[in-house]
Amino acid sequence: MKRSVLLALFIVFWIGLGAPAASLAEGDPGADTAPAPNVVTGDPAAGKALFDANCSSCHGVSGMGDGPVGAALTPAPRDFTLAAFAFDADQNGTPGDDRDLVLVIQNGAMKYGGSPLMAPWPTLTDDQVMDVVAHIRSMKTDETLETEADALEEPSAS
Repeated sequence: MKRSVLLALFIVFWIGLGAPAASLAEGDPGADTAPAPNVVTGDPAAGKALFDANCSSCHGVSGMGDGPVGAALTPAPRDFTLAAFAFDADQNGTPGDDRDLVLVIQNGAMKYGGSPLMAPWPTLTDDQVMDVVAHIRSMKTDETLETEADALEEPSAS
């Protein structure tokens, strides 16, 4: 009896997970969709307050990975001013888009091959996570932007 109940619960759970993905794949206009890559819909100011309270001890207030706890961590926390994100958590072929950041914040980096030191933050709501992502995006420095622009202008060696 227990086995059949567990099997039934598993099937219900499995169908529940698969149905949204199937409706997205079929282009169901009523289906929920994830935020588009690199389209920040959160509030950076609200995200800063959340970041300062939850993330700055490791990543630092400036986002450079230089927080008081981060100094003792190996590997060091990511420097958000570089905007160089490693994980393609949603497996869409583009590491570091907004959805990737959301998933890493919600589930932790270890789930995607990263350090277990970047713990999940399941207590944040979806809107709060998007606010944090918006703040992280705002940390990219002008120096990083200038370096990227210089790289685009340099002729490639053939």
